Amino acid sequence: MTALHDPDNLKWDHLVKEGIALPTEWPKEQFESFQRENQARRAQLRADNRPESEMNQLFRDEQEWVRNLFSGYPNTNSGVGAFEGANYAANGYFRSEMNCLMFTRDTFFCRVCSDAVEEVMDMYVESD
Repeated sequence: MTALHDPDNLKWDHLVKEGIALPTEWPKEQFESFQRENQARRAQLRADNRPESEMNQLFRDEQEWVRNLFSGYPNTNSGVGAFEGANYAANGYFRSEMNCLMFTRDTFFCRVCSDAVEEVMDMYVESD
């Protein structure tokens, strides 16, 4: 993540395709509205001591909703940019892709996170 003080020097700018605006458009308001409602449902499931299977279904439903929402943005859905909403903050911090395991708990890391994970792993792997 980044605070994006200088869009011309984005730390992952080598992955941003020409024509992608920084900051990058995404359905932030719709996502945040859904998440507020979803978090309330989650809290109620916990308060009611509902079975874990219901919480798991809520997570699956959330993933489907998010994928459907993001699919409406084909120009940026799978592209690298600077999407506001990161570091557990809705404003002021930016992530590299619209979707990533680090943001929505989806099943994949974005390219920037994947590169970072590989870099850390390489630090611990002996090279010949």
